[in-house]
Amino acid sequence: MPLHASDLVDHVCLRFKYQSSGKLQEWLIDGVSPFHGAGATTPLVLNNAEAVLSAAIQGLGIAYVPDFAARDALMGGKLRMVLESSTTVEGVFRALWPTNRHMLPKLRVFVDYLAERLHAT
Repeated sequence: MPLHASDLVDHVCLRFKYQSSGKLQEWLIDGVSPFHGAGATTPLVLNNAEAVLSAAIQGLGIAYVPDFAARDALMGGKLRMVLESSTTVEGVFRALWPTNRHMLPKLRVFVDYLAERLHAT
């Protein structure tokens, strides 16, 4: 198990590729990318976060995914967190809807539900 971000070069890392730009998601751990210089082995690059998570659950490597996406797998013992004391980049999650004079009540409930669940610890 890696103890420091620099240890990731000795592990298989599962990477996410953005469909829109073709760029790999940057892993910023303690403000530094572990892939600059001698990079870790990246045998599998996926353009779907659920696929990255599934590959990690199958034991194919280490994944860098949002905590809310991995919560069930972590709680169920299917995954374990590494580098827990390290800080990582916190992303932004946006909910978009058409502009109207009034937001539908069911949309308001859904947005509130997402906000509550995504920020839960």
